[in-house]
Amino acid sequence: SRWLLGSITNKVLHATKVPLLVVRASEGEDTTPPSELTSIIVRLDGSTLAEESLSHVTDLARK
Repeated sequence: SRWLLGSITNKVLHATKVPLLVVRASEGEDTTPPSELTSIIVRLDGSTLAEESLSHVTDLARK
């Protein structure tokens, strides 16, 4: 997996204790991040922990 994703991504994937989705860009695809986010989608499961994540998402949206 390190060859496909890179060593840092590999370390993060193995160290995290939460679900994480990593999508690798296609070869030749522009990987420059957009200058600003236009939308953020948050999936909640009704748990207290999920609700607590909203403050972090709000902070991210304000940046």
